[in-house]
Amino acid sequence: MGAQATLGSIAAQLQALLPLGAIRSGASALSDPNLPAAAARHAGLLGAFAALFESYLKLLDGGLRAAHVPYSAGLSIILLTLTVKALTWPLAERQARATHAIQALQPKVAALKQRLRGSPAALQAQTAALYRAEGINPLTSILSSLVTIPVFVGLYRALGNVAKDGMLSDGFFWVPSLAGPEGGLTKWLRLGEDGRPLLGWHDTLAYLVLPLLLVGSQYLTQRALQPQHSQQDGAIKTSNSMVPLMIGWFALSVPSGMGLYWLTNNALSAAQQLHFRRRFEAEAAARASADTGVGEQEPAKEKQVPMQSQQQGKDVTEAAAERGRRFRALRQREAERRGGGEGGVALDTREHVPDAPPPPPGGKH
Repeated sequence: MGAQATLGSIAAQLQALLPLGAIRSGASALSDPNLPAAAARHAGLLGAFAALFESYLKLLDGGLRAAHVPYSAGLSIILLTLTVKALTWPLAERQARATHAIQALQPKVAALKQRLRGSPAALQAQTAALYRAEGINPLTSILSSLVTIPVFVGLYRALGNVAKDGMLSDGFFWVPSLAGPEGGLTKWLRLGEDGRPLLGWHDTLAYLVLPLLLVGSQYLTQRALQPQHSQQDGAIKTSNSMVPLMIGWFALSVPSGMGLYWLTNNALSAAQQLHFRRRFEAEAAARASADTGVGEQEPAKEKQVPMQSQQQGKDVTEAAAERGRRFRALRQREAERRGGGEGGVALDTREHVPDAPPPPPGGKH
């Protein structure tokens, strides 16, 4: 049960850590003096993704340059990020829906844990049965993240390739060059003999902005996407707090173009997940409202049935009384007509009317 309860958090961590291995791979490729041939660096499934993204990135950059748009390389990376997010939208939605469903079941899981505290086997069986009854597969959120691994790795390879080819040599707003800082982390952050950074204070601080923005945005994203009333153990909280620092550390070792992609992807992912959460919560509220409305209408219908039956019975009684009055009037007129034809002797028909009692016997004793 504990593993199932934290699968949503594990999936989020996995999604955050997916690009880190690719970042290291891209950094190694940039530091390798022997650039592999195009056929070699595009070999395999990951190479095919890299070649696709690389071609698309160059196409975007060429179009923006032809239109004389400034910062074409940086804008091409942002447009590529938007394209990747659009293509992976169904997988992200599936993962978010599974995670939201798991989080919505946590109150029931907590109740089972409280009730079956002394029976771990029964608790596991009851929890699995609860997930099956709700139609939830706890592994869906993780599997959806694993499917996107080739996309992320291929994308980072493509960025490493175009940086090596010199496409990212241009600056982007405050960043001196999207291909920099060159020389690796141990070189560009070192101080010279005069006590100044080797790249100078201006360029060094400019290159530090993106990693700092990455760390800050990752912390904000984690807080914004943290489920309400979530209960995480110490290990999960510690790992969550370490993820932004790891991302910032690796961002110091790669070209700024990769940092720009990661920052853009982080912002888009946060907006996407917030959109999914609000939509799923609205759907759950609508279903709950519909179920409540049906439950309230049934007692009202039960109350209406006796009232309708009473009204129908009253209508039947009044109709019968009206028919009796008309029948007595008809018999009275018929008796008067007969009495007039037989010498004026009137026939008292009241004794034949079942609704009226017979008159009392006449005379005094």
